[in-house]
Amino acid sequence: MAELFSLPSQPDPLIVRDVAPALIAVVRHEAVTLADLPRVFDGAYEAVARALTSVGAAPSGPAVASYTGDPNGTFALEIGFPVTAAPSDFPGELIASTTPGGELAIMSHLGPYEDLPASWDRLVASILALGRTPGPHYGEVYRTMPGPGSDAAMQRTDLFIDLA
Repeated sequence: MAELFSLPSQPDPLIVRDVAPALIAVVRHEAVTLADLPRVFDGAYEAVARALTSVGAAPSGPAVASYTGDPNGTFALEIGFPVTAAPSDFPGELIASTTPGGELAIMSHLGPYEDLPASWDRLVASILALGRTPGPHYGEVYRTMPGPGSDAAMQRTDLFIDLA
């Protein structure tokens, strides 16, 4: 059984079966639209990391954003990190959740965040070409984070969609 956070870089769309759900510590946002994303993401990961540190926990892998709902309408968004165990008392708005498990379509996007829509379109098109239906859970694992002096062309973001 594979775990989402341990899958290798995958430049072409691929279906992976028997993926184990992973425990994640997140802040959940309801009724989000694409226009809301810059505001919702701004500072979110630093806040989640600080909240985990305040209870003696630490991220066990890269940052993740997990979505449920209509990507072109409104959706729920969970922003956080994988953890090995849920703290007994989450501070503030931090909650325990999981990534989807089972059968996932995955693909790695290499490049700036502005180019993500084209990669998402390619992943969804590959699912449909196989006669499959995308499920309601999808997301991104941020393998590299932008920072001062980083090359946006080398940013790796792994995309995933559960399959109905």
